Amino acid sequence: MYAGNLIGTALTFGIGMVKGTGVDNPLVSTVMQLNPWVTFIIAVLIAPTAEELLFRKFLTERIVKYGELAAVLASGLFFGLFHGNLNQFSYAFLLGLFLGFIYVKTGKLRYTIGLHMAINFIGSSLGTWMLRVTGYMDTMETLTKFLNTKDLTVLADLGNGIVGMFIFGSYASLILMMAGAGLILMWLNRKKFVCCAPEEKVASLGKKKAAVMIGNPGILLYGAFWIGIMIWQLLQ
Repeated sequence: MYAGNLIGTALTFGIGMVKGTGVDNPLVSTVMQLNPWVTFIIAVLIAPTAEELLFRKFLTERIVKYGELAAVLASGLFFGLFHGNLNQFSYAFLLGLFLGFIYVKTGKLRYTIGLHMAINFIGSSLGTWMLRVTGYMDTMETLTKFLNTKDLTVLADLGNGIVGMFIFGSYASLILMMAGAGLILMWLNRKKFVCCAPEEKVASLGKKKAAVMIGNPGILLYGAFWIGIMIWQLLQ
């Protein structure tokens, strides 16, 4: 997710440079305006359960007959497109691949729902709460204003946010250390991450298998709709 987030940020930054205005992340602005409890209920409880049922159980169980790899790729791609903006697509795609892999290998939806809830809690609920209580966004706005104007009087407002910046920086460092520990554990257990089992033979389809999977009207319309939404969002 961190790797995907960096990719998405770099892409939207480049697009923003080309068009002359920044590309906003609609998720951040929306979540920051919601009541924290509403954010928790929607992002941590409802969304992970509904999305895992749709993209892992209903989707992968129908595509896995074409092979585990096809099911995992579809899980990631459809999940990434579903978020409807380039900011989130990259990390949602990689997260979808990972959750799809877990579901295909274990068949346990509770694993993917639990992980999805934990991720949304850290990113949407706990993360935005930390932004609020530390005043991180206000501090960054003040710092940006100083860098643009070189007005030393602006720095007077910066002092109030130093403690908040330290707290938020400590929180971010803890998350990064957890991610690093996860990468180490993943490397130590790399032999268990074998993807994917040979595809089943679908005699009735033969060589038309790829065309049936990718070229059917449902897939084409789904992809066209969400790609159109992403392009529209980038042009705003």
